[in-house]
Amino acid sequence: TKYDFITFVSGGHPTVLPERTINELGSDFVVLGEGYQAISEIIDYAKGNIKKNKISSVAYIENNKYFKNEINELIKDINHLPTINWHKVDTNKYRAHNWHCFGDSINDRSPYAIIWTNQGCPYPCNFCSINNIFGKRRYRLRDMKDVVAEIDILYNDFNIRNLKILDELFVFKNPRLDEFCDLLEERNYDLNMWCFARTDTVTPEILKRLKKIGVNWVAYGFESFDGAILEATRKKSKANVLDTIKWTKDADINICADVIAGLWQDNEKTINQTKDFMIENEFEWVNIYPAFAYPGTPLYDEYLKKSIILEPDNWEIYGLYSTKCNPCPTEHLSSSQVLKMRDKV
Repeated sequence: TKYDFITFVSGGHPTVLPERTINELGSDFVVLGEGYQAISEIIDYAKGNIKKNKISSVAYIENNKYFKNEINELIKDINHLPTINWHKVDTNKYRAHNWHCFGDSINDRSPYAIIWTNQGCPYPCNFCSINNIFGKRRYRLRDMKDVVAEIDILYNDFNIRNLKILDELFVFKNPRLDEFCDLLEERNYDLNMWCFARTDTVTPEILKRLKKIGVNWVAYGFESFDGAILEATRKKSKANVLDTIKWTKDADINICADVIAGLWQDNEKTINQTKDFMIENEFEWVNIYPAFAYPGTPLYDEYLKKSIILEPDNWEIYGLYSTKCNPCPTEHLSSSQVLKMRDKV
């Protein structure tokens, strides 16, 4: 190692491009997959308890040769994972997004914490890299009693009321959410939470229940308001989007609208339609992303095969605010035109 300590990198990107990652970063190891066991074994290796070739789910270079060890199966029951030791975290050094605290708590954004109740996503959207780290579509659930027990600690021991629910898809499988609401209704905490949902996984009833326990914001990945464009991404939705918007507003929940400018069939007209739709519906917050084909996604493989994009030689092209930002072109627009349209929106 070129350092006086052992280094490793982990995540979805290193998992799908391990050799390139280790060559570019010069770390001792790349962790493949979710990595819980691998990281534990790297610590054992650092202590001299096991040899490098016995560490599961890692890649490394030794004597200028690349090695990739066998990848572990995913943990079947994520309830076996230990809860974060919040007593080791200074939650006062963290603060919520400003929009998360619009209203009477805008000057009270700390302390702040993030919790999770599931891992992965069961849907097949072709632009999404969330499941890269899991190898395929996965959706594993954490026991809601354990989740709420963690909220107990955060609320009672650390006076935290601003919480982000990290799950890529929280509002799904409503009976499970009913349990979550039941447990928090019993406690009557004064929480300010936000979460992610799909437009076709919510109901008026669950939205009202979530509002009652302190979910004040829901982020929807609308992506596009053109049905044909959305269908091409394999993000099939059975929802009437206008109904979902109405239900959410009726529940007095704020909407964070996530959209993508630059999907394959996008042109100036469709991107402007997205802009008009967002203005007409007066969303409380919007995030407008250019389309990127991330390594490991079906979109990346398709665009490489069709020579719509080239294999990146510089990762700065994926930087939203990088001067080298270079999103995907569309059938009708160049990359630079997509960026200009995104900025106009």
